[in-house]
Amino acid sequence: MKLGIMQPYFFPYIGYWQLISYVDSFIIYDDVTFIKGGWINRNRYLYQGEAKYFNIIMDGASSYKKINEINLTQDGGRSKKKLLSTISMAYKKAPHFGSVYPLVESVVMFEENNMAKFIENSIRQVCAYLGISTEIFVSSNIEKTPNLTKDDRVIDICKRLKADT
Repeated sequence: MKLGIMQPYFFPYIGYWQLISYVDSFIIYDDVTFIKGGWINRNRYLYQGEAKYFNIIMDGASSYKKINEINLTQDGGRSKKKLLSTISMAYKKAPHFGSVYPLVESVVMFEENNMAKFIENSIRQVCAYLGISTEIFVSSNIEKTPNLTKDDRVIDICKRLKADT
């Protein structure tokens, strides 16, 4: 069985989706340390041919917390609406905007406070949209041997799920 394991990223690069579609099972690795300044909660978009950044706004993000311990800012949806406005402004003239924007809106407006669950939902929604039927698991829901190093933890997950690739 082919197994893929990656940290959750919000609207990740194409290789992320290629990996998910290639493997039999995919693990969203959500119970590892959050990387500040990484790509878990931020991404780029093009605006008038120039790369710009956007972020999922979080409360109490820290490199001392696990990804699944971080929450989104509760601001009545203002930051989510601002992100949708930014995406709309940047891509409204794109060829498939009308067919893709409802997916983007559904992902962004998903009502979940936990960042890992919020991103998990986005991954599942995009997979459904792309027709990717790979079985998806979340690492924090998988039984594990305590106190393993990060490399040994990945090996432990592979053994538990009987992965050979």
